[in-house]
Amino acid sequence: MRFAATQHASTKRSLFTAIRGDARLSSWSLRALADRHGVHRRTVRQALTSPIPPPRKQHRARGSRLDPFKPVIDALLQEGRGRRYGGHRTIQDIHSVLVNEYGMTGVSYSTLRDYVTSHCRRLVLPAVRPVDSITPAHQAVEEQNLVLLRDLIDAGHDIEDHDGDGWTLLRHAVAVEQDHHRQTGEPAHADMTAFLLARGANPHRTGPDGATPLQEAEDRGHWLAAEIIHAWTGRPRPTANNMPA
Repeated sequence: MRFAATQHASTKRSLFTAIRGDARLSSWSLRALADRHGVHRRTVRQALTSPIPPPRKQHRARGSRLDPFKPVIDALLQEGRGRRYGGHRTIQDIHSVLVNEYGMTGVSYSTLRDYVTSHCRRLVLPAVRPVDSITPAHQAVEEQNLVLLRDLIDAGHDIEDHDGDGWTLLRHAVAVEQDHHRQTGEPAHADMTAFLLARGANPHRTGPDGATPLQEAEDRGHWLAAEIIHAWTGRPRPTANNMPA
């Protein structure tokens, strides 16, 4: 941008020099000079007044009706970072809070959705760690770091690893994927679910509450994960005898 502004100033100085030179060598009118150089008569007057072009006007960025509420939105998006399974604000939740508690008017749902989708990943979020322990694999799931999760499983990490609450990696993945979709409005994905199933995670394993990963997906409305698990449960689970070479 700075290079473009410098180039523009240099070009305009050359234009002013040419206009002033023509004015000295002829008796052309303002209109004739303007026609010759393809500019407005106002520009000709400026050139004849001074060889230095006036600075370009700085246009102030237009504000948005959402601007006063952005700090509130950012704070709401930061909530729940220490909650490992759920608790994230959805866009609908945030919209309701802004309207009912902060009196927001004149801001469409789509405007709010675009802001949340574009900015939630750029927020400077505190590195909150839960008080209870969390394994590296569960941390990779929480951060949606599929490459790290793959590396940990390749290194021998237990595919059925569960945290202190009895949540397996597969159930945790289902929860995190759907929370991300609801929070950001981005299309649903199930890459961690599919990866863990492909590596042998048990979709039938129940937690302390008796729920399976499939039930977790259905309860949360994570239809894509539910479809994948339904399809997967129609196949035998991978064992040492039937794993592909």
